[in-house]
Amino acid sequence: MLIKRLALRLGFLACLSSAMVVRSDMGLASPNPTLDPTLDVKPTAIATDFPRSKQNTRPVPPTDSQSPQSNNAYTQQELEQLLILIRGIRDLELRPQQEAEINTLIDELEDLKATGDPVLIVSERQARQVQSLLASLTPEEIEQLESALELPAVEIAVLNQQELADVILLLEEVQNLRLRPTQATQIQLLIQDLKELQAQGDREVFLSPGQSLQLKEILDSLSEREREQIEASLLERPEVANRWTQEALQELVAVLEEIQRLNLRPQQNTEISSLIASLEARLREDEAIVVLSEEQAAQIKTLLDSLTPEEIAQIEETLPPPVPTARRFTAQEVQELLQILRFARDLDLTEQQQRQVDELLPLIERLEARGDSNVILSGEQVRTLDLLINSLTRDQLREIARSLGVPGTFPAISNQTPTGFGSGWGNASVGFIFNQRNRFTDAEDGAFAASIGFGDPEKSVGLSTTLSITGLSNERGQSNNFGAGSISLQASRNLPNNFAVGVGVQNLVDWDNAAGDTGRSFYGVVSKILVLNPDVQKPFSLAFVSLGLGNGIFRTESNFDPNDELGGSEFNVFGSFATTMGDQATAMAEWTGRDLTLGVSVVPFRRVPLVTSFGILDLTGNTGDGVRLNFSIVYGISF
Repeated sequence: MLIKRLALRLGFLACLSSAMVVRSDMGLASPNPTLDPTLDVKPTAIATDFPRSKQNTRPVPPTDSQSPQSNNAYTQQELEQLLILIRGIRDLELRPQQEAEINTLIDELEDLKATGDPVLIVSERQARQVQSLLASLTPEEIEQLESALELPAVEIAVLNQQELADVILLLEEVQNLRLRPTQATQIQLLIQDLKELQAQGDREVFLSPGQSLQLKEILDSLSEREREQIEASLLERPEVANRWTQEALQELVAVLEEIQRLNLRPQQNTEISSLIASLEARLREDEAIVVLSEEQAAQIKTLLDSLTPEEIAQIEETLPPPVPTARRFTAQEVQELLQILRFARDLDLTEQQQRQVDELLPLIERLEARGDSNVILSGEQVRTLDLLINSLTRDQLREIARSLGVPGTFPAISNQTPTGFGSGWGNASVGFIFNQRNRFTDAEDGAFAASIGFGDPEKSVGLSTTLSITGLSNERGQSNNFGAGSISLQASRNLPNNFAVGVGVQNLVDWDNAAGDTGRSFYGVVSKILVLNPDVQKPFSLAFVSLGLGNGIFRTESNFDPNDELGGSEFNVFGSFATTMGDQATAMAEWTGRDLTLGVSVVPFRRVPLVTSFGILDLTGNTGDGVRLNFSIVYGISF
């Protein structure tokens, strides 16, 4: 709903990196607001992607005094709170390189506060200093400040030009409908202040604490009936009902396409097709605000009003995810983004990918040139970036990573059993495997392994070839002596929807009786990646499931015979499950066909392609003579 979405936006408005003012009884804003996922298919004057942030429900007296400088106005209490915050930044040494500048700012604000005036006006320079300092804080520093100063949550007021126009429109409608006659003068002054801010033409407008609180109080005071009254009145105005943002119009087109795809209005398919074509033509005009004709608006309203709640729910289930919230990038992240986009520009991109690079690269270069310690991308820009990154093939990502000197290493998802994910040309690895002891012995042992990939599992088939040298702890001449070895092969293919399949043979070739107690084993396996959370840095965000059939060492202990030339005629089930523990670690559980194995795998250094894994073998006691420990360390090579 119109008012609901606006109230969410003002409860309160984006992230700390856009902050200019801090309320006297509040702490720091949550830097990661989430979107209101409600689908609102009606044309509205208010942008449809207002984020939702933490609200403080305690009442605070409003700042009554308004002036042309009210955006920089503070009460005595508000300025004291701001001073506490800035002193905290200094005392915690969060910006040691700016200590002199911060001390000067504190002295100036203390002198201003000492005047004793009830309303204190900071200069434009001081306001910019405050904004820049607050905008530079990272989420970790915000938590550090909140802990040190024991501040509750802050509400921050920042509006872009589109949202500012929407706010003015809504307040004018409150006046036209005489919903708050006792506040008419106050509301009119607020409208005048907001129009003055609008006339300045800044991309983002910061409201003073008094303005923010006054606006929020007006919205909070509206009853449900009054909200419906305002919405109905606004939608009767052609300049509102026919006015669509690019994002809202794109969502409308998606809804119309789903109506056709689901065949909800078969008798209107021709009409809907014509409407979609006309709307897409308007989208190609690339105007920030699209004003539709009276005929188009009436056609859309009639069609959308005819949808039943069940049909709307059916459409919602099939629509793409909503536009993400705006995101703040640190200076280092911006540099990495620029490197990625510059390298991507030189790749063999599709037409759509090229458009996305051409849109994002100059934009981020302009933002980076401003010298801000943080850069904010809008939700639509974040979505464009996500679409670009997700559309890049594995080869393209590998090429970009190689150009950046980033190894792109991921922890292991299995320890003892194969998975459907194999390597291709350009990937190799070397590593060592250490066993606490081998089965039926007390002797420690180890092996060396080297692997190289051929082909391309993305486009055709990848072939992984692994050389193993066993018996590293033995002396030459002993049984299973050093130098015994084998070669294993696996062919793999990556499939859509995060599936992969592989077939292979372990110990296809061996020498010096390297496979004397394991034999030759054939297998087939299917793997699937489950995306549980799109933020891969969070624990349990990804899961990896594999299920396979194999003979040889995958058979039960009672059915296993290492002397079977082809691993025997009976096949047994094996499988594994792994989940991420952040973006540099996984936890694994495997059924080898004979016994249970648990393990963890870690990439200890983000930019070093080194993977370490630790496993506990034979937990159920079905195999061998007790639990054994296993450790491996593997170094990845890209070429």
